[in-house]
Amino acid sequence: MNHLTRVLYLLVMYTGLRALFNQVRCHSLPKPIASAIDGKILQFDENRSIKVRVHARIPSTPLASEQIAGMVSLYSVEPGIARLPYAMLRLTSHFGCGELEIAFFEEKGSVTLFAVRNILKSNLDRCGTNRLCSQLKLSDRQDEIYAIRAIIQSLCKQGINASFASPEECVSLAVNESLLNPKTRNRTLAALTQKYRRIENQLATNHP
Repeated sequence: MNHLTRVLYLLVMYTGLRALFNQVRCHSLPKPIASAIDGKILQFDENRSIKVRVHARIPSTPLASEQIAGMVSLYSVEPGIARLPYAMLRLTSHFGCGELEIAFFEEKGSVTLFAVRNILKSNLDRCGTNRLCSQLKLSDRQDEIYAIRAIIQSLCKQGINASFASPEECVSLAVNESLLNPKTRNRTLAALTQKYRRIENQLATNHP
């Protein structure tokens, strides 16, 4: 990604224009079966309630164009900071509402989650606002595991088979290699593969 493209991308993201465009476009796409949990409130633990939103999106390049794809956006009911700035910060997410996001695709009535990211933390890190990030209730990386488990369980309760993809599939589906810096490409891919192997191992246990 060249410098001008990156600047334009960040401008569109931080102004919320990306989220607005994605919200408008999702209405023209097939509705995912995962939308069965849209609007639900999940309990992470006794101190944290999480709101779920589900949106359709264009399938990533490795997926077939006719496949249904989407994104689960999660945000805190009680975020740990004032509600107005929290809502404004979430405008930088893909659909303007998420603090933590999980991408998925659907095939033969089953949902496969394949990427998870604390989008708000990533965007705040770019601005160097680590102290604000630490006040958010989903800032720990272990919350990714809680989120994946909670979404899979919630979908299964709706009679929808759900799972998390293998580490290799996660990297293949989540990363557009053409946008990576050639100098750091291998390091980035190795770090992502390691991340999803960690997630795979943690999901296989009863503890985060």
